[in-house]
Amino acid sequence: QRCVCFYPHARVARMELESCRRPVGLLSLIVIGFFWVSGGIFGNEELISAAPPSIVLLFTLVIPLIFSLPSALFTAELATAFPSDGGQAVWVDLALGPAISGHNAYWLWLTNVIDAAVYPQMIMRYLHTHLHLEAWTERLLCFALVLGVAAVSLSGIDWVGRTQAVLFLLTLSPCIIFIAVGLPRVKPSVWVSTEGDIDLALLLSWVMWLYSGFSWLGNLAGEVRAPQRTYLQAIGVLLPLVIVLNTLPFLVSLSLDSDTHHYSAGYFQELARQMSGKWLELLFTIGANASLIGLYHSQTVAADTILGAFSQRFASFTMADDTGNSPPQHSGGLSGWLRGKLLEPPNEGGVPRICVLLNTCTISVLLLLHYQALVEVEMMLYSLSHIFFLAAFFALRLQQPRTLRPLRVPGGMCTVLFLESVPMLVCITTLIVNLRVLWRAMLFIMVIVIGGLFHGLHCLVSRLCCSRNMPILVANQNFSEGLLGAHRSEVCANSASMQAAFHTVNEGRPSNGLAHPSCRAQEAPDVLTTESMPRGVSEDK
Repeated sequence: QRCVCFYPHARVARMELESCRRPVGLLSLIVIGFFWVSGGIFGNEELISAAPPSIVLLFTLVIPLIFSLPSALFTAELATAFPSDGGQAVWVDLALGPAISGHNAYWLWLTNVIDAAVYPQMIMRYLHTHLHLEAWTERLLCFALVLGVAAVSLSGIDWVGRTQAVLFLLTLSPCIIFIAVGLPRVKPSVWVSTEGDIDLALLLSWVMWLYSGFSWLGNLAGEVRAPQRTYLQAIGVLLPLVIVLNTLPFLVSLSLDSDTHHYSAGYFQELARQMSGKWLELLFTIGANASLIGLYHSQTVAADTILGAFSQRFASFTMADDTGNSPPQHSGGLSGWLRGKLLEPPNEGGVPRICVLLNTCTISVLLLLHYQALVEVEMMLYSLSHIFFLAAFFALRLQQPRTLRPLRVPGGMCTVLFLESVPMLVCITTLIVNLRVLWRAMLFIMVIVIGGLFHGLHCLVSRLCCSRNMPILVANQNFSEGLLGAHRSEVCANSASMQAAFHTVNEGRPSNGLAHPSCRAQEAPDVLTTESMPRGVSEDK
């Protein structure tokens, strides 16, 4: 530790030594990231119906290169410079402050909840071919699926985490077989067709939905082993894999049936039956259900985590007394036992059960909307949140120019502005196109207003609690503190103190460490003491 302060190579060596103890390696990041950035071709049939084949293929090939690739590189740089779990939420908080990060966390929660409500409906579409269910029966099965997954979450069983490799194989194998069997039957003349109407809102929303998961890779930044190599290699595998999985099935499908009006969720398995018979259709059904259930569970876990942070934030003033003492224990009886069960997490490190129940109720209500409309609204919120992610990357480059970045996007600020301009333009265009529809605009405005009301309520309650001298509230003065507090402490410890010592020796002047006020407020470790200096180095030096 003493050598780290004076030799930059020792700083890097220590980072690599600490990263060797982290559980997520390259293969694990690829498997986990696959369900964030793709999850297979299941449900992508709606994109084919949004525009003529040539336009769909153009967007499918271009958007990942001009939108996903820059976002993935920005995520990799931030994940190596500020290695902390939480990803985008942490970086926005560090760069833009607590007010904006609170709204950003609120939008991220809504994005996860809305996305979760899409997958049960897609599962029913794939089961419809075999079961021929009525509409009301499909709704009931959707509710049953939501309640079943909630029951598993409440019990504390992480079944998805234990079966990731199996889900990965079940998801990927039908896609590969479909492509391999269908490639000899492709008809290139169909791909260049420009006949048909263009639903620009559906087209942009669905393409972004396919390629919007790369920024979520930063959620595991604190757990990735050797992140400067692992992130780059994972992006090099995932981006081509996702492009191939999204493009080749479209080429095969359009060669089998060029009528885009036939395409809706579940139609791929019908084409698989036409090519190879019942066995491939059954394999498609199994792979679709495995993939979509896994995707649903991952989104609900993310939503539970964010809502848990909000609940901890507001529970602090509802459960504390006037002097800021710890809350009393739950009273006896049935009501006390029930209250304790709801406020306790099902396992260590989990979120309170009440958060799981609230998210389950919210998703159940959203199931009443069509999944196509849900995707369009979700991408509006994602676009708004992604704009703040891009702004946070630019701001951290300005605020932290001397922060050690083991994996750095080449170029200076002009290059960053150029790389950010296209994703920013895609997000703004998606917002504008969707806001042209009245009901989407009203729903979007209502979501923003609700977030503003909660923010105003939070400020009001914080002031009242501060006037009553409640220290338990003074310590948590922003919306996302429950989610970000531990991560910010980790970032400060790993980045501020070490880099302050690094720049003191190499630049001849002290560094302020991280720009975030909460980081500067922390007590820095005494790394430059007389005892820790090598022999021959004076205290002045």
